[in-house]
Amino acid sequence: MEYPFVKGGIIRYCRLITMQEQIRSAILESLKTLGIEEVAFAAEHPTDKSTDADYFSNVAMVVSKQVGQAPRQIALQIATALADTISQVERIEVAGPGFLNFYLSRNFFQEKIAAVRTAGSQWGKNDSWAGKKVIVEYTDPNPFKEFHIGHLFTNAVGESMARLFMMNGADTKRVN
Repeated sequence: MEYPFVKGGIIRYCRLITMQEQIRSAILESLKTLGIEEVAFAAEHPTDKSTDADYFSNVAMVVSKQVGQAPRQIALQIATALADTISQVERIEVAGPGFLNFYLSRNFFQEKIAAVRTAGSQWGKNDSWAGKKVIVEYTDPNPFKEFHIGHLFTNAVGESMARLFMMNGADTKRVN
């Protein structure tokens, strides 16, 4: 997953190894074992709220034309090849015309929550901005007009951004 941060007015991305990448990698390996060429496919959180899957992939539908088989049939083959290859995935189901739905184990969530609780206020802290100077300007009310509730939003966002930079090791200055 990519997490944006601002550098010189340009949004850049830092990479973290995620469950999504593990699923993508396992699917690519299963395609190799099935003798299917690598293709571009989605492996994401479902946007459809009617499913309770944690991730889905459309790989079978993308590959079906290349292989000349029905997407659902290919999805079953891929699901079989993926069985027990991703450590924190409890089960994989074929849904609809050939989507693969991935369900994460309760243990996965328990481990993530335990890691956050153990880290406490240090959770998420790193040194990706160490040695860099950042100025965060926010609120900036007009001195000739009344300060009002509309300034609260920029105040909250500005303070949050400043704290995020500080947690990442930047020498942060606030200007308001």
